[in-house]
Amino acid sequence: MELKEFFDVIRAEIQETVADKLQQGEEYPYAEVEFVDRFVEHMKESGMTFPDSQICTHQGKLGRATIKISGYAFSEEADQLDLFVANYRGAEELEEISKKELFASANQCLQFLSGSVQGKLSEVLEKSSDAHVLACLIRDSFSSIEQIRVYVITDRISKTKNFEQKTINEKTVKLEVMDIERLYRHTVAGKPRDEIVVDMKSVCGASLPCFYVPKGEAGYAYALTAFSGKTLYYLYNEYGDRLLEANVRSYLSARRKVNKGIQDTLKYEPEYFMAYNNGIVAVVDKMILENIESEYIGISLLKGLQIVNGGQTTASIYFTKNKYKDLQIEKVFVPIKIISLENDNEQEKVFDKEEELISKISFCANSQNAIKADDLTANRSFHRTVERIVSSLYCPDGISHWFYERAAGSYEVLLAREGTTPARLKALKKKMPSSRKISKTDLAKFYNAWACKPEIVAKGAQKNYVSFLTDIGKLEEEGFEPDLQWVKECIAKAILFKNTDRIVQQMKTSSKINVTTYLVSLLSYKLKENNITINFEKIWQLQDLSSQLKSLLEQWAPEVYRTMLIGGKDKLLSEWAKNKQCWEDVQKGHYQIPDTPIPEFKIYF
Repeated sequence: MELKEFFDVIRAEIQETVADKLQQGEEYPYAEVEFVDRFVEHMKESGMTFPDSQICTHQGKLGRATIKISGYAFSEEADQLDLFVANYRGAEELEEISKKELFASANQCLQFLSGSVQGKLSEVLEKSSDAHVLACLIRDSFSSIEQIRVYVITDRISKTKNFEQKTINEKTVKLEVMDIERLYRHTVAGKPRDEIVVDMKSVCGASLPCFYVPKGEAGYAYALTAFSGKTLYYLYNEYGDRLLEANVRSYLSARRKVNKGIQDTLKYEPEYFMAYNNGIVAVVDKMILENIESEYIGISLLKGLQIVNGGQTTASIYFTKNKYKDLQIEKVFVPIKIISLENDNEQEKVFDKEEELISKISFCANSQNAIKADDLTANRSFHRTVERIVSSLYCPDGISHWFYERAAGSYEVLLAREGTTPARLKALKKKMPSSRKISKTDLAKFYNAWACKPEIVAKGAQKNYVSFLTDIGKLEEEGFEPDLQWVKECIAKAILFKNTDRIVQQMKTSSKINVTTYLVSLLSYKLKENNITINFEKIWQLQDLSSQLKSLLEQWAPEVYRTMLIGGKDKLLSEWAKNKQCWEDVQKGHYQIPDTPIPEFKIYF
């Protein structure tokens, strides 16, 4: 799939989502909000931002300044903050966006941040709005925030991927761009790492001496060398987390044991850092070498650089130096192994093989903080079995299908491969619309919501996914393997969740997804409490919920939301939803099961 085709698919899916919400009765489904939601969801799943991300839209004036915010994400320790601001065109054709326009959008977000820090926004914003909650949160936690990033999200092509850093109240703010081309490269092109080219002569003053092993039958070459603390500081300062996009985890707070040790060594024993540290593992698309003094080989250029292990080390050097200005990073050296994929034909479609290799390198190299095999699971037999069953399963109409997206971007690839003409693409999307696409993390969300684990789902897609796989692993030890009936029940749970989400959408609640999850969990809990089982086969056959069940959910939804708000008090609802007490509070509410029969209930007494 080429970029233009990908752009057309994304645009069509956003239009379909908006049309669907209009049909469901939603008054103002904005295309820009759907666009931001799609981008942020990808960034969350790929580890570019934190799992606890929220859509939060506001645009207005603060004095003479224009302010705008489209979403945000806090790290688990609340010491890192990402802010998202949209520059959405919605045009029919691919367009470029100027640096001036991008910076104008970034500046609107910076004005929101500044107004929040100063406490001005919390005084003027409507107290019931999500933007007011965010402004208060920034105001109250700003002193403890160590990293702030502002992402401009756009459906156009940008030649500029990041700007010079800005400073607000003596804190550095990184400015980055997430454009349609970057999303395409991550999702379809198979290269979730940015094209980072590092001229080692420019960075280090000369080519970097190394021990080099040329490419063999396995198709890769590698070099052993050492980066100075200054080099790593420069790289992180220049590229930020774009350096770490192939890593299986993002930078962890210095409060964690390993990072505290790194920080202490940097402060008190910088000359021993190389002896104590396990080193860094990086991958590159290409490595340019040259002879040094006829005896040594030196690295002159690295293309497509990504650190797959050592993100903690790299970011710790950067943040520690920023915090302690007198830190002697000129004494710091870090061992590094550079693996070069050495693909001479850049057009050759070997991306899947490359990314599988990178994933395995990342998994095997990351040992400072334990990572389970569940972090890299797209090829797990469980997912392959679910994919196979779903792909061969027709809906009751005998025509349409659901789609299980085992590998990220595979839905778009399918549309590009089989929708070779406008007519074929339209027919394919009618047969298999994006509303019937289920990703791995979607499956985990639907499953755990029905399993009465809403507080786990609220912790974010990745943590919930790991919890889900842990449960599946235990079942597999007992001989479980997904079959046709199990898959149909999962799709029925998806239908239930999606319908519940539409019902909650009408309430215009904050943290909609958490209210939806709690409502689904509550239904499951109350049915079990009353010895009622649900007929998932009926939901599958109908591919919808009965009007009676929808009515029941509509009756319960306001009480669930009210209970969550009362229990959370002044807390951010998305944070309170992670607390077990929140789930216990919701269970204690008053929910009446009507006397009139509900078709989906198998036993009713």
